Amino acid sequence: MLVGCGGSGPGPGAAGAPAPAAARASGSSGPAVAGDAHHAPARAGTTVPAPPPRLLTTGDDLDAVIRSMLADQDWALGRPDPARPRRWIAADSPCLAEQQETHRYLRTHRRRAELHRDLESVRLADRPDPHHALLVVRGRITGARLWTDGGRVAEDLGASPSRTEVYALTRDPVSMEWRMSCTRSPR
Repeated sequence: MLVGCGGSGPGPGAAGAPAPAAARASGSSGPAVAGDAHHAPARAGTTVPAPPPRLLTTGDDLDAVIRSMLADQDWALGRPDPARPRRWIAADSPCLAEQQETHRYLRTHRRRAELHRDLESVRLADRPDPHHALLVVRGRITGARLWTDGGRVAEDLGASPSRTEVYALTRDPVSMEWRMSCTRSPR
């Protein structure tokens, strides 16, 4: 089962956290999905992850910021590194430990995961001050697979229906860099 930070299954924020507690990690890998700029086709049945997408953590274009964070989050699952989620998740967020555990699980079990995501919309829900924002993101996972180091599909989870998640962003007043806090799925 794919879960986002605080989410309840595959959705726009599902890029982050296969459920290690259930001894099951997921993501997607495999043939590039049409319109997918983060994965390049290799030999039949596999993909070679492209270079990392540009991670945008500064500025006021919050649509671009959240899209780049989610793209980097997806990309990172293909090369698990427990330190990497600090690039887009706030240090005080409970999601950081969740993401790091996912990366440790994938690395320990010699797996890699990728997600193919289609973000349909990003809407600013609230911005009480220049350093905090609440974004509503609607999207779907268009493909999700877990691969072994040997290039074999360990699990193919397919696509998920569209869903909406809320992301809280916090900007550090010194570095002026945005970080993602936990997400939640509106009920």
